[in-house]
Amino acid sequence: KAQQDSLPTLAALLASLILIATTEGDAGIAALSATQAGSLQNRLRYSRQYEAEADSLGIETMMNAGYDPKAVPVMFERMLRTTRFMTNRMPEFLLTHPITERRIADTRNRVDKLPAKAYPESLAFHLVRSRIRFHHEESPYTALKFFSSEIAGESLNPVASRYGYALALIKTSQFEAAEKEIRALLDLDSDNLFFQILNVEYLNASGQHQKALDYLKPLTADTHKASYPLLYQMSRTLTYTGDFKATEKLLENMVYERPEDTLLWYDLAEVRGLAGNIAGVHLARTEYFILNGIYNEARKQLDYAKKLLKDDTLQNARIKQRLRDIENMEKAAEKL
Repeated sequence: KAQQDSLPTLAALLASLILIATTEGDAGIAALSATQAGSLQNRLRYSRQYEAEADSLGIETMMNAGYDPKAVPVMFERMLRTTRFMTNRMPEFLLTHPITERRIADTRNRVDKLPAKAYPESLAFHLVRSRIRFHHEESPYTALKFFSSEIAGESLNPVASRYGYALALIKTSQFEAAEKEIRALLDLDSDNLFFQILNVEYLNASGQHQKALDYLKPLTADTHKASYPLLYQMSRTLTYTGDFKATEKLLENMVYERPEDTLLWYDLAEVRGLAGNIAGVHLARTEYFILNGIYNEARKQLDYAKKLLKDDTLQNARIKQRLRDIENMEKAAEKL
């Protein structure tokens, strides 16, 4: 559409410039202003159309995924209230994708026409909400107070409140009380991933690393099918037990599955250092810096690794190729 509109716009601009050059200029300037205004109006119109289409697709996607599409206009209303009095602090995304009353009304009209359906909030949603709430409290002690008051009073989800409470107990080193809460949660659902991870966090925080390892082993026996959060907890637990070689092997398998995960590359570099694999430290740091776009540091790490692996023909070939990759990445970045 942009290509279709560009030719008439360019023709009008050219005609305006000819008018400016062959007359006194006022008529040409007026024509030029009108052309620019018309072009801007066309861009805005199609921008709004695309935005409306994107909103419609978002609503449809939420509905197909089993989420309440009425949350879309509610979210827009909250964003509008939050940013209403912002000036210089307006997020860049909202400068190009503004939230307007019209946009809110359009999305509300769309969802109101959808068939009525109940969308119960999942337990996972409330558990994530509790963990986020914990991390946004001033300290683990204020979080403990908050979840304690939720349990004593009204709670949107009592199980999620107890989950947040148990997390706060762990972080305040009240391990006996934490164990009691976690046992109760696991009795409700021993297969719940959130409860399993919470139990591992408790065992490691209380120094029971071998128990944590024994608990995780059957849950992560097949590394290709096991949950990533559980595998990550296994890597941390192996590090706590001092088995750095096993941690290194596990993290290598994990980065093979998730090669763009910067956290895994960072951890792999750290554990390789603990395992005495210094060349491996530099190679892992290389990938970490590449993923973060810090190409100069990535090149330095490869230079360090090359000196340590000067007798390894295969690794030297890989390093040379990675240096070429970095050069190509830098060229591509310059074109952006």
